[in-house]
Amino acid sequence: MEKVAVGMSGGIDSTLTAIKLKESGFQVVGVTLWMVDGPKSAKAIEDAELQAKRIGIEHHVVDCSEAFTETIVRPFAEAYLKGETPSPCAWCNPQVKWRQLADFADSIGARYIASGHYVQTAEHNGHYYVLKGEDSKKDQSYYLWMLPESIIRRMVQPLGTILKEQAKQEIRDRHFDDLVPNHESMSVCFLEGMDYRHFIAQLMPERMAEVRPGEVLDEAGNAIGRHSGIPFYTIGQKRGLELTTEREAYIQSMDSASNTITIGKKADLLRSEFRVREVHLIRKEEITPTTPLEVKVRGLGLNPEGYGYLTIEGDAGTVTLDNPAWAISPGQPVVFYIGDRLVGGAMAVS
Repeated sequence: MEKVAVGMSGGIDSTLTAIKLKESGFQVVGVTLWMVDGPKSAKAIEDAELQAKRIGIEHHVVDCSEAFTETIVRPFAEAYLKGETPSPCAWCNPQVKWRQLADFADSIGARYIASGHYVQTAEHNGHYYVLKGEDSKKDQSYYLWMLPESIIRRMVQPLGTILKEQAKQEIRDRHFDDLVPNHESMSVCFLEGMDYRHFIAQLMPERMAEVRPGEVLDEAGNAIGRHSGIPFYTIGQKRGLELTTEREAYIQSMDSASNTITIGKKADLLRSEFRVREVHLIRKEEITPTTPLEVKVRGLGLNPEGYGYLTIEGDAGTVTLDNPAWAISPGQPVVFYIGDRLVGGAMAVS
């Protein structure tokens, strides 16, 4: 009997994953990663232990809070302080969550690892890829663009081929009805409902104390108002600026070195070309400057329609789009697909 380690949070998705894998003949071992000190984390551990007991499987807790704080939380705060818009989930999945899950699996002799993510995996031309989940509304492949093949080839994802509504019915059919009404949190886990600016102020009070108001500049570089401090804004935002004149004003760039914000018209934030860094691709050889890619950028900005193209220069590159994207912000993940196959991604620079 093959052994599989399943990341469990106590909710519908991870519980159903564990159940379905057990029904498929796997020896299932549940594990909850303790990443944050707080009531929500404590509740997740308690819930996961309860569901594991109901299913009849082992359950373990792995403390990875120190690695999570240093690898995810502090870089998140640093990014906002310098005017970027980070996506902590995109870093957490490859750097902490799946790595810790794989390490735990190794420690118990488990070949496979699994989670409640709505994604699929497949082999293509001798390489392993994450694929979009069948449920387009729940597809979570966007946050897995940095996963290495060594992780992907071990993944078994039973929810990737079903819709969320099917998952709810399946959990009811197995008499876990009490899980269905649970509210699904879409917020950043370590914020626990707190505004990110208040969180950064608690985490790095000395750094937030250095934040100062600064000038708002127009397209020509003329000072036309004041802002409250770089960390309080993001590209595409139009509120919270004190301007000396009434005009269309969307933030199009922020410079932490000069402590200035430059605004423009909404149309000025459309980009047909932008730079990226930290390019990660499953197989670089299949991506040429003429390879048509589906490009996704989540956040305040809008995903481009049509194809995009990536020209790679070392671990950096340039993305060119058939149709422009709006409000691309430094620090945002830029993710590439060929069909349903997630082929890689990068971080937006400018």
